Amino acid sequence: MEPGDIHQYKGQSANQPSKDRSRLAGLALLFVALLAAAALPGAGAAQDKQSGGQAQPDSNPTNSCPPDGQCFADVPPSSPFFNFANSVYRDGVATGYQCGGPGEPCDQYSRPYFRPASAVTRGQMSKFADLARKQPGISIDTASSLVPIYSRTSVQDGRGMQAESVNGNGMQGVSYSSGASGVFGVNTVNGFGVAGNSRGQAVFGESIGGDYGVHGKSAGTAVFGESTGGNIGVHGKSSGKGVFGESTGANAVQGTSTSSSNSGVYGLNTNLGFGIAGRSNGTGIFAAVFGENTGSGNAGYFAGNVVVSGTCCASAEGTFRIDHPQDPANKYLTQAAVAAPEMLNVYSGNVTTDAGGAAIVTLPAYVEALNTDFRYQLTVVGRFAQAIVQTEVKDNRFTIATDKPNVKVSWQITGVRHDPYAEAHPLAVEQTKPTNEQGLYLHPELYGQPDSKRVDKAPEK
Repeated sequence: MEPGDIHQYKGQSANQPSKDRSRLAGLALLFVALLAAAALPGAGAAQDKQSGGQAQPDSNPTNSCPPDGQCFADVPPSSPFFNFANSVYRDGVATGYQCGGPGEPCDQYSRPYFRPASAVTRGQMSKFADLARKQPGISIDTASSLVPIYSRTSVQDGRGMQAESVNGNGMQGVSYSSGASGVFGVNTVNGFGVAGNSRGQAVFGESIGGDYGVHGKSAGTAVFGESTGGNIGVHGKSSGKGVFGESTGANAVQGTSTSSSNSGVYGLNTNLGFGIAGRSNGTGIFAAVFGENTGSGNAGYFAGNVVVSGTCCASAEGTFRIDHPQDPANKYLTQAAVAAPEMLNVYSGNVTTDAGGAAIVTLPAYVEALNTDFRYQLTVVGRFAQAIVQTEVKDNRFTIATDKPNVKVSWQITGVRHDPYAEAHPLAVEQTKPTNEQGLYLHPELYGQPDSKRVDKAPEK
């Protein structure tokens, strides 16, 4: 058997034909037997002295071979087991016999002897296996495009592969291909492709390129993160997309938290960007971001300023709420805004006419650019007098006249917006419901209808 007969099977997949797998299994057993027979006589101090040779310590303190790469004096490069013998020497599994015995002279490097023809006892075999299993890790490299390691279990609740670590990563996958994944999991039944269970982050994805830290694609839930403690259900950190979920069935990304002070999904951006961004091409009630509260709280809460670049629609008139000025520690004060079937702007103030009964009211410079079709209201304050708008708004000013001098007048004007945005988005006061919303209600309970008739019924979990 040539060395290549073993090397060519280093990268074979478990999906190879049974003939190839049988051949691989036979070669592997032969390899173990030959290594055991060749290496274990010098595996440790338990070996008896033979032919005058001295047993070596239990490990190789230097794990190094002479500069020419030959570790054992009696295993030259021409030997089919040259690489294997050198590996077990460097790993401290078999250290051989010291040179200097009968027929085993020392060379310039004082290389030990392997004695490949010596017999191996069961006791020596147990020590060989014990030393081998205690090696710090297994490394398999292959130039083949096939699967280098394949693990499969027939037990229903067993694990194909399990990795445990008390310090570093239990399992780590790294890929240098732009179209591949460091770790890729597939489940063809009802389960998880990749599942993480941890007291810290269950799944952590980080991408230092333009790909995804975590990418989930599923006909069910693409990525599901659940934290029952004080940590994060899903944490994504990336120079591209931290977490990206794509689903043709259920939710693309779903986060659940049972902690009262934490979030099912939490987004944080420490630079100029969005903590959480949602985009949708839905129409009508369908939205990029949907929030629902089934209790007495709020569906959405913003601790800071809110910007709406489009229209804002509510079933009730807009309100504001502040701490009650007379009892700020115990009460709120809520006030309603004024609704109208037009886009209106209101301006008001006080002015006193001069000795001739005239007054000029100057408005902000943008008023005429923003409004048209002004409406006027005047109220005389302090005494009876007549007041009129003498000249209407022009060049952002209008004049008031009274029939008596020095009269205080409260004025209010209302303008209809005619800026480019208002003209491009006119207010549709009466609208026919879209087909998919007909027969549904914003508040079905007010019309004696069941909750299933709600237009904004929450999507399925």
